[in-house]
Amino acid sequence: MLDAIRREDWTDADVPAFRALMSEQHAVDAWISDGNVAAATFDIRLARADLVVWLEPPSWLCAWRAVTRVFRPGEPHRLGRLWRVLSFSTA
Repeated sequence: MLDAIRREDWTDADVPAFRALMSEQHAVDAWISDGNVAAATFDIRLARADLVVWLEPPSWLCAWRAVTRVFRPGEPHRLGRLWRVLSFSTA
């Protein structure tokens, strides 16, 4: 769900609009939501959730996936922002 409504060009100023979209999407009776924008939307999703599945793969695996992702053809993730992902995944 998150990937379907989130745009790469959004900035911190767009967080209120993103939260409004998330509230709308989660107002229905049944939904499945995944993604990693917890800081912006976790309170919206958690309040309406019946079940939460939290996956916590090892940091080295997250880092490996982040590094290999930027080299895939057509991938929107960019090498220039890799340091942000790696600092998060190894924290």
